[in-house]
Amino acid sequence: MVSNGPVWYRGYFNDKLKEDIISDILNRVSSKHLVVGHCSNNEVISLYGQKILGVDSSIKKGSNGELLFIIDEKFYRGTKEGVLISF
Repeated sequence: MVSNGPVWYRGYFNDKLKEDIISDILNRVSSKHLVVGHCSNNEVISLYGQKILGVDSSIKKGSNGELLFIIDEKFYRGTKEGVLISF
């Protein structure tokens, strides 16, 4: 399950998965959320009601760059300018 497991699956960001599939994945890994990197987006993104979080914000291109902060169970995008944006 290494090459097609929940951590390496990039389809979270392209496929239109049903909520029960996401819930099943999270149940299998005993988690409420799954953070996935190396899936380029313009910013840190949240899908499926904050169950899937994408943290690779195309930082390799040099023009974008964000971090994911989880503070008191709330999610924030941290911009390269140092601003925290709740989402």
